[in-house]
Amino acid sequence: MTTYGFRLFRFTVHQGQKRKEQDLVVHEDGKAPWRYVDHLHSAAAAREGTSNSGHPPKPDGSPYKSYGESPVFELRKVIRGGGHLAGAFRFGRDGGHEWAYPIKADDDRDPVDIEGMAPARRYRFAMLFPDSGNEGVLMLESVGGACPYQSFMRWVRYWSQQATVGTDDAWYRMKVTPIADKDQVDEFLKGARVDELVLSSEKASRSRRISEKGFKLTTKLDASSKRAALSKLTTAITAGKPEDELADDFAKLVGGGVDALDFEDAWLHVDSPTFGSQTISPSRLPEVFTYRIGTERPDEDVLHQEVKSRLRKLDKVPAVTTIKHTGWPTGVDDV
Repeated sequence: MTTYGFRLFRFTVHQGQKRKEQDLVVHEDGKAPWRYVDHLHSAAAAREGTSNSGHPPKPDGSPYKSYGESPVFELRKVIRGGGHLAGAFRFGRDGGHEWAYPIKADDDRDPVDIEGMAPARRYRFAMLFPDSGNEGVLMLESVGGACPYQSFMRWVRYWSQQATVGTDDAWYRMKVTPIADKDQVDEFLKGARVDELVLSSEKASRSRRISEKGFKLTTKLDASSKRAALSKLTTAITAGKPEDELADDFAKLVGGGVDALDFEDAWLHVDSPTFGSQTISPSRLPEVFTYRIGTERPDEDVLHQEVKSRLRKLDKVPAVTTIKHTGWPTGVDDV
């Protein structure tokens, strides 16, 4: 049985490969304000209805390693309204299937040969922008537990690059951090055991690797320190704190002069009785941090109401508090 829901992310925008966050609205004397929402809407609208196989090239033009995967992606629709964006795309992967059969006994359609083809699902998204500042909120639908936000981000960056080819304009990329409310975090950590705490001198990759110049400190904790670490982790996640701030809190907890060192990243290895062994930090929230709605796909109105209801509970996350929840674009269900 397929489940439907959504995930929430805080997003920032960066010009090219720059690390500094770009304001989502830029004012210059004598010019109309530059808005990332305008840039992205224009770049994405030009790609509506274009199907793509595989990953887009990396920012430098080199290919991504596919590891045998060849996902398909097609932007079906993008709409602007109320200063926000909404849209839908299809995404899927080749599962090695050869034929597709009707699943209902009274369906008299013939089987379909799908060898060499990837079955795809439709995913809806919304990007909510503030009137000023550099943080927005991304909502991306989850279908059957899958939420392909990484693929979405890659294509968003690629569209921006392609829109500026032959011009002097800059291109932009998004960076996202998952958002979760306290109820979600408490449910995930219920009965969880902290296996170890890790501090890193530099921001680690998704595989938790660092450069040869960096160093990591891994430590076990006593019972009271484990409870304190879980409490600090919960606060960091629900307040939208970055990893470097969590690292400072963890370093003080470890003691022994560790807090005198500079750390940029931190995470916990935990063992949950429900979800098993997991690595968790503010930017490393497992797929289980999904807001589930039901076993039938919700229509736009229901999805919007569910998202707004969850956002109201996230009043400690700066990206959420600056956004107006009105004027959402509609019409995505028409594709």
